Amino acid sequence: MRVLIIGEQPVYCEGLAAIVTRLDAEAELGMTIGTESLAMVQPGAADLFLVEINGPGSPARMEALRRLAQAPGRRVVVFSDRDTAGVIRETMELGIRGFVPKSLNVNLVLNALRMVEMGGRYVPDTLLVSHQEGFAEAPEAFFAG
Repeated sequence: MRVLIIGEQPVYCEGLAAIVTRLDAEAELGMTIGTESLAMVQPGAADLFLVEINGPGSPARMEALRRLAQAPGRRVVVFSDRDTAGVIRETMELGIRGFVPKSLNVNLVLNALRMVEMGGRYVPDTLLVSHQEGFAEAPEAFFAG
Protein backbone atom coordinates (compact mmCIF):
# COMPACT_ATOMS: atom_id res chain seq x y z
CA MET A 1 0.00 0.00 0.00
CA ARG A 2 1.30 3.44 -0.95
CA VAL A 3 0.37 6.11 1.59
CA LEU A 4 0.90 9.85 1.26
CA ILE A 5 0.54 11.97 4.39
CA ILE A 6 -0.27 15.60 3.62
CA GLY A 7 0.00 17.90 6.58
CA GLU A 8 0.79 21.33 7.83
CA GLN A 9 2.89 20.27 10.82
CA PRO A 10 5.86 17.87 10.78
CA VAL A 11 4.99 16.41 14.19
CA TYR A 12 1.50 15.48 12.94
CA CYS A 13 2.97 13.80 9.86
CA GLU A 14 5.54 11.81 11.86
CA GLY A 15 2.93 10.68 14.37
CA LEU A 16 0.54 9.57 11.67
CA ALA A 17 3.36 7.73 9.90
CA ALA A 18 3.90 5.70 13.09
CA ILE A 19 0.20 4.79 13.17
CA VAL A 20 0.27 3.76 9.49
CA THR A 21 3.26 1.52 10.19
CA ARG A 22 1.17 -0.27 12.84
CA LEU A 23 -1.54 -0.76 10.21
CA ASP A 24 0.86 -2.04 7.53
CA ALA A 25 4.55 -2.49 8.31
CA GLU A 26 5.26 -2.81 4.57
CA ALA A 27 3.49 0.42 3.59
CA GLU A 28 5.40 2.78 1.31
CA LEU A 29 5.16 6.08 3.16
CA GLY A 30 5.53 9.54 1.70
CA MET A 31 4.99 12.95 3.29
CA THR A 32 4.40 16.43 2.01
CA ILE A 33 4.34 19.31 4.47
CA GLY A 34 2.99 22.81 4.01
CA THR A 35 -0.30 24.65 3.77
CA GLU A 36 -0.33 24.65 -0.04
CA SER A 37 0.98 21.11 -0.54
CA LEU A 38 -2.45 19.55 -1.18
CA ALA A 39 -2.90 21.44 -4.46
CA MET A 40 0.35 20.00 -5.85
CA VAL A 41 -0.46 16.32 -5.16
CA GLN A 42 -1.38 14.10 -8.11
CA PRO A 43 -3.90 11.23 -7.64
CA GLY A 44 -1.36 8.65 -8.84
CA ALA A 45 1.03 9.51 -6.01
CA ALA A 46 -0.57 7.02 -3.58
CA ASP A 47 -3.40 4.60 -2.92
CA LEU A 48 -4.31 6.20 0.40
CA PHE A 49 -4.06 9.91 1.17
CA LEU A 50 -4.13 11.10 4.78
CA VAL A 51 -4.84 14.83 4.77
CA GLU A 52 -4.64 17.25 7.69
CA ILE A 53 -7.12 20.12 7.47
CA ASN A 54 -6.89 22.95 10.01
CA GLY A 55 -9.44 25.71 9.96
CA PRO A 56 -11.93 26.39 7.17
CA GLY A 57 -11.13 24.96 3.77
CA SER A 58 -10.72 27.33 0.85
CA PRO A 59 -12.60 26.52 -2.37
CA ALA A 60 -9.29 25.59 -4.06
CA ARG A 61 -8.39 23.26 -1.20
CA MET A 62 -11.81 21.61 -1.24
CA GLU A 63 -11.52 21.12 -5.02
CA ALA A 64 -8.10 19.50 -4.55
CA LEU A 65 -9.64 17.10 -2.01
CA ARG A 66 -12.49 16.28 -4.40
CA ARG A 67 -10.00 15.61 -7.23
CA LEU A 68 -8.07 13.12 -5.07
CA ALA A 69 -11.17 11.49 -3.58
CA GLN A 70 -12.84 10.91 -6.95
CA ALA A 71 -9.79 9.41 -8.64
CA PRO A 72 -10.38 5.69 -9.34
CA GLY A 73 -8.89 3.37 -6.74
CA ARG A 74 -7.85 6.19 -4.41
CA ARG A 75 -8.97 6.66 -0.83
CA VAL A 76 -8.75 9.91 1.14
CA VAL A 77 -9.04 10.30 4.90
CA VAL A 78 -9.24 13.79 6.41
CA PHE A 79 -7.90 14.58 9.88
CA SER A 80 -9.23 17.79 11.39
CA ASP A 81 -9.62 19.70 14.61
CA ARG A 82 -12.98 20.96 13.31
CA ASP A 83 -15.53 18.21 13.85
CA THR A 84 -18.97 19.80 13.74
CA ALA A 85 -21.63 17.90 11.85
CA GLY A 86 -21.73 20.52 9.09
CA VAL A 87 -17.97 20.36 8.48
CA ILE A 88 -18.00 16.55 8.50
CA ARG A 89 -20.95 16.37 6.09
CA GLU A 90 -19.46 18.95 3.72
CA THR A 91 -16.16 17.09 3.66
CA MET A 92 -17.68 13.63 3.22
CA GLU A 93 -19.79 14.90 0.31
CA LEU A 94 -16.52 15.37 -1.62
CA GLY A 95 -16.13 11.59 -1.76
CA ILE A 96 -13.81 11.31 1.23
CA ARG A 97 -13.63 7.80 2.73
CA GLY A 98 -13.05 8.93 6.30
CA PHE A 99 -13.20 11.94 8.56
CA VAL A 100 -11.10 11.56 11.71
CA PRO A 101 -11.19 14.19 14.46
CA LYS A 102 -7.71 14.88 15.81
CA SER A 103 -9.09 14.31 19.30
CA LEU A 104 -9.41 10.53 18.73
CA ASN A 105 -7.00 8.24 20.52
CA VAL A 106 -4.43 6.24 18.56
CA ASN A 107 -6.34 2.95 18.67
CA LEU A 108 -9.50 4.54 17.27
CA VAL A 109 -7.47 6.20 14.50
CA LEU A 110 -5.94 2.83 13.68
CA ASN A 111 -9.38 1.21 13.53
CA ALA A 112 -10.75 4.03 11.35
CA LEU A 113 -7.86 3.50 8.91
CA ARG A 114 -8.49 -0.27 8.93
CA MET A 115 -12.13 0.32 8.08
CA VAL A 116 -11.21 2.56 5.15
CA GLU A 117 -8.53 0.13 3.96
CA MET A 118 -11.16 -2.65 3.90
CA GLY A 119 -13.38 -0.52 1.65
CA GLY A 120 -15.60 1.08 4.29
CA ARG A 121 -16.12 4.64 5.38
CA TYR A 122 -15.48 6.22 8.75
CA VAL A 123 -17.36 9.14 10.29
CA PRO A 124 -17.24 10.12 13.95
CA ASP A 125 -20.29 9.82 16.15
CA THR A 126 -20.43 13.63 16.27
CA LEU A 127 -22.32 13.42 12.99
CA LEU A 128 -24.96 11.20 14.54
CA VAL A 129 -25.70 13.25 17.65
CA SER A 130 -25.55 16.87 16.46
CA HIS A 131 -29.19 17.77 16.95
CA GLN A 132 -28.55 21.52 16.72
CA GLU A 133 -27.65 21.16 13.03
CA GLY A 134 -30.64 18.95 12.25
CA PHE A 135 -28.94 15.57 11.92
CA ALA A 136 -30.69 13.70 14.68
CA GLU A 137 -34.36 13.51 15.53
CA ALA A 138 -35.46 14.32 19.01
CA PRO A 139 -35.55 11.16 21.19
CA GLU A 140 -39.33 11.45 21.59
CA ALA A 141 -39.70 10.98 17.80
CA PHE A 142 -38.59 7.38 18.22
CA PHE A 143 -41.23 6.61 20.82
CA ALA A 144 -44.21 8.44 19.39
CA GLY A 145 -47.09 6.10 19.14
